[in-house]
Amino acid sequence: MVSDLQSKKLTATGSVFDGPGRVVGLFIYSKQEGTIVLKDGGSGGTSKIDLTCKHDAGGYVNLGGSGVRFSTDIHATLTNVDAVTVFWG
Repeated sequence: MVSDLQSKKLTATGSVFDGPGRVVGLFIYSKQEGTIVLKDGGSGGTSKIDLTCKHDAGGYVNLGGSGVRFSTDIHATLTNVDAVTVFWG
């Protein structure tokens, strides 16, 4: 279980958190079909989460358990996605 959760909303590609953490969920809002890729190690790092969003999508994605571990940092690449809020601890 992850404690001391934090969150950050992004409306464009960028850094979520500059340090290690476990992503436990995402809230996604997209008016069109798009993708969200979370990488460990900056924009050129290793893809850890790769999601496709449907047209007019919105909702929470629970990653379950202890989430997905990012050992360096958490970076999000958004393509045709209006906003994502990333929850990590």
